[in-house]
Amino acid sequence: MSTFKILFPFLFILLFSPTAVAGVEIELNLDNYSYVAGNTITAAIEVENTNENRLYLEFETLLRIGKKEYYTITEFEKIILEASEKKRITLEHKTSRNLETGFYEFILIVWNPPEKIFEKKTDVLIESSNQEEDDFIILVCNDRSCETNKKIFLQGYSVFMDIQNPENMTFDSILEFPDGLTKNINLPYSFTTLEVGTYTLNVKNEDSGQEKVVQFGVIENKNHAKDRKITDKINNSETSEAEEDITYTLLVVGGIVAMTLVLIMTALKIRK
Repeated sequence: MSTFKILFPFLFILLFSPTAVAGVEIELNLDNYSYVAGNTITAAIEVENTNENRLYLEFETLLRIGKKEYYTITEFEKIILEASEKKRITLEHKTSRNLETGFYEFILIVWNPPEKIFEKKTDVLIESSNQEEDDFIILVCNDRSCETNKKIFLQGYSVFMDIQNPENMTFDSILEFPDGLTKNINLPYSFTTLEVGTYTLNVKNEDSGQEKVVQFGVIENKNHAKDRKITDKINNSETSEAEEDITYTLLVVGGIVAMTLVLIMTALKIRK
């Protein structure tokens, strides 16, 4: 790393002279000459429209090392410049924490859709991050207070899941149930455990790429099982009673019909 620091001043020029392309003058300045992976590169850009017509411009940035390219995470910066108008804008390029140490090309690209009208490259030094702390922590608890992380829950009780210190990060979260079924969820999320077994929560930070997996178990709650048996017994009992009522009703109706037929036949015989 010391070799990089010795060589870098000779390879890096922080201030760029204005460049005129297709009637546009652009001056680019970066906020630093070296960064740690995970840091944000801030680029200050002064752009002037030297045309007589209005211009619609879009800006983007990317990092390149060898054949690998890392585009800016944010959307394109878009501006409209009237004739002879000059504006100053700031672009932020959030670098990935997974970048390796090396010299990267920082590239500014300017579009006048659908054409690319400007591209400027310069070298920046990025050193790999030695930070071992987590950028987020998964919480699995009984309720929203989340005072203590838990690994085991009783069947029939609630589980609450959340993320600590998200810092406006974007996450992709998938909950896998004991039977293998999966569900995409948005944290915070809570549900009532019905199925006994191991649950797996997979959370990925879409910004940094960091991925974490947490597992927790649900064990049988005898009271819960007992309650279910009682409920089933009641339901079965109610079903049996209903069936008995139907059978009794059918027998009564059948008896009445039979007696009616006998009376009718007897009356017919008497007439004869």
